[in-house]
Amino acid sequence: MRVLAFVGAFFVAYSIEQSLAQTITRIGILADLSSVTSDGVRTAASMALKDVPDRDGRLKVETVWADHQMKPDVAANIARQWIDNEKVGAIIVSGGSAVSSAVAGVTGERKVLSIMSDVALPPSERKAPTFNWTSNDRLIGLTLANYLVDDRHKNFSIVAPDTAFGTALAKATSNVVTNLGGNIIEVSSYSWQGSWSGLKASASDATVVMFGNSLNGIVNQIDEKQGRLRLAFGSPLLLTDIDKIGRPRVENAIFATSFYWDANDATRDWAKRFLNARRERSANPPDLIEAGMYSAVRHYLRALLEARESDADKVAEKMKQLPVDDFFAPNGRVRANGQLVHPVYIVQIKPKGDIRYAGDFLKVLEVIPGIAAQEAACGTPCPKKGACPQSSDQPDCPCPKGNACPQK
Repeated sequence: MRVLAFVGAFFVAYSIEQSLAQTITRIGILADLSSVTSDGVRTAASMALKDVPDRDGRLKVETVWADHQMKPDVAANIARQWIDNEKVGAIIVSGGSAVSSAVAGVTGERKVLSIMSDVALPPSERKAPTFNWTSNDRLIGLTLANYLVDDRHKNFSIVAPDTAFGTALAKATSNVVTNLGGNIIEVSSYSWQGSWSGLKASASDATVVMFGNSLNGIVNQIDEKQGRLRLAFGSPLLLTDIDKIGRPRVENAIFATSFYWDANDATRDWAKRFLNARRERSANPPDLIEAGMYSAVRHYLRALLEARESDADKVAEKMKQLPVDDFFAPNGRVRANGQLVHPVYIVQIKPKGDIRYAGDFLKVLEVIPGIAAQEAACGTPCPKKGACPQSSDQPDCPCPKGNACPQK
């Protein structure tokens, strides 16, 4: 009997080990592969795969790539093909809120885990584990508005796309400004073709906060001789965007970002590794897209190995349990609502005369702790400097009553 019991236990253990050893997980990465960042995104993901080795050899991870062409319908069709026919168990999306939302609809229907670089889905739209990793316009824009009023900017002109999201973002930004004692001089909108009526209150000592992607055309329409306008960008800017708009037009402009390669020793060390991994294909330093891709892939892989299986819900739970703590999100964690808690950098575009070396694009004005940035994204003022504990958590948006940080 003992022999039979031993043999039975042996075969059970052996079958479990075999099952684990044969687990293959496919990660689908959807990005704008025609852009200047495409090679960098691939490099960042490859670095993460190498940095999280499976020492037990129990999981085989494969990656598939596709170009969504910045088209939501194309992205959704690729996601369906991957899930239905290619057994992709997780999809990571980079490249615009419209694309991310379309993919989230597909992964939600099919109960597949997804990580969005730049959109935070409301609770009503989450039908499967969904994470927001790098940034989103609300998180970045409202954190910036909070900082600007605190930095004694008083009068504001808000410029946003004439979409439902743009209207809601302009309203939320206006609420933050007025709640903190600032003044909204005007709110204007522009169409996706770039049509814009311009600023009416430009003679005021105003800070113009611009949201959206058609920023080049809007900046070109602002007459530098009108008033004493100060520019701020409420949507995350890439370093390449600065060159597209034209550095002289946006010198000293302020914006918020979730990553800057030259922010501290940790970001500089990773940037050096990144450039070495790219060899000599590009001398451009990594931006938030590449940094966020590395961090997202790395954390997903760590959770996958901890869970020892690819079930979406179990991996998602591990992602929320494990600390992130990399150069992108030091002392970071994933909230119950799927939002990565990471710092937000308030930066200013340097004038040409202040640039000291290659890649010296920005001056860091302030680093907003992760939880404080989350509070600002809710439209509720919250002290920025150490008042919010990293352990704070609520299932969805962590809006407190009054000016208190949530203690749960």
